[in-house]
Amino acid sequence: MLYAKLTRLERLNFSKVVLWRWMSLTETAVDILLNVFLAIAVDNLADAESLSEIEAENEREKERTRSLRRSSTMRADGRMAPV
Repeated sequence: MLYAKLTRLERLNFSKVVLWRWMSLTETAVDILLNVFLAIAVDNLADAESLSEIEAENEREKERTRSLRRSSTMRADGRMAPV
C-alpha cells in the first residue's frame, strides 16, 4: 500500500511516470510489430520476384523445346512432316 501513503502531488507525479513508462513500452511494442510486418512483406516480395524469374525461365525453356520440335519436323522444302 505504498501508493496510499503518498501525498496527492506524489501520487500525481507517480501516475505521470507510470503513464509515461507505459506509453514508452507501447510505442516500442508497436515499433517492433511494425518492423516484423515490414520484414515479412519485404521477404514475400523477394520470394515473388524470384518465383517470377523461375516462371519466366520455364516459359523460355518451353519455347525452346517447341522451337526444336518444330524445326525437327520441318522438311527440306519448308513444309511440316507428318507426326
